[in-house]
Amino acid sequence: MDSYKEKKLREEFCDILFELAKSQELFQDVHSRISIYKRLENLYGATEQNESFRHFYSDIFSVLTQIQQDQSLGDINILGQNLDLIRSGYKPQNKDDNGRIICRGKKS
Repeated sequence: MDSYKEKKLREEFCDILFELAKSQELFQDVHSRISIYKRLENLYGATEQNESFRHFYSDIFSVLTQIQQDQSLGDINILGQNLDLIRSGYKPQNKDDNGRIICRGKKS
């Protein structure tokens, strides 16, 4: 994966984390929930060269540090709750360009 594309994907990953840190009501709205799931699927789905994105733990640490220093960016506890909701509530149903169900870590 070229460095520009990786940089953009990492920025998107951080943007998603910041969004997840903002509101506990995010997953109560169906459209918001679907939007987050699609953004994650687009992020983690394999590219045309069959390269899949892998997040950097340094990016997660950076987001957590920024939130801790500036609470207007969100709340670490809300981020954790929303990540748990994704982990427990996500059901793969969208397909990639090759017709395979998008599900990180599982081959369909």
